[in-house]
Amino acid sequence: SNANSFIEKKKSKNKELNTLLTRIQVDDPNLRVVNLEQKNISDALIIPLFDALVSNTHVEELILKENRIGDEGCVALASAILDNSTINKIDLSGNNIKDDGMKDLCKAIAYNQCLVEINLSANKFGDAGVKELAASLVENESIEVLTLNGNLIGDNGANDLF
Repeated sequence: SNANSFIEKKKSKNKELNTLLTRIQVDDPNLRVVNLEQKNISDALIIPLFDALVSNTHVEELILKENRIGDEGCVALASAILDNSTINKIDLSGNNIKDDGMKDLCKAIAYNQCLVEINLSANKFGDAGVKELAASLVENESIEVLTLNGNLIGDNGANDLF
């Protein structure tokens, strides 16, 4: 039945997340890339994982594209990247990040000096979010690649960046 296959799918998604969470918590040296692309993950599901990344020293890349991560998730991610010094690539494209989420994320980006690449394309932030980002990039010296297409950025936001 459809309900059963839905429940099985949900169980296997949670199992995959729980396994990853455990590996992050025990700081598994073989876990360098966390790939959760297109897993329909909400803030509630991702926050424990972000919290665990605070003290992880091996994960280098987060691939979280096309999920449902929003502003609350950004708060947890921000504290993770404030303390984490190994993550250098984050793909958050195709999520639900608005201006408030950007505000939190950018505070952390300003202090982080190991992020090299961030993809924030196809989210829901506009000029206010970009203003925060522009300010954080003045402080940050490590970011080399930043992808922002497909947001709600107008001329004012574009001008803030350049």
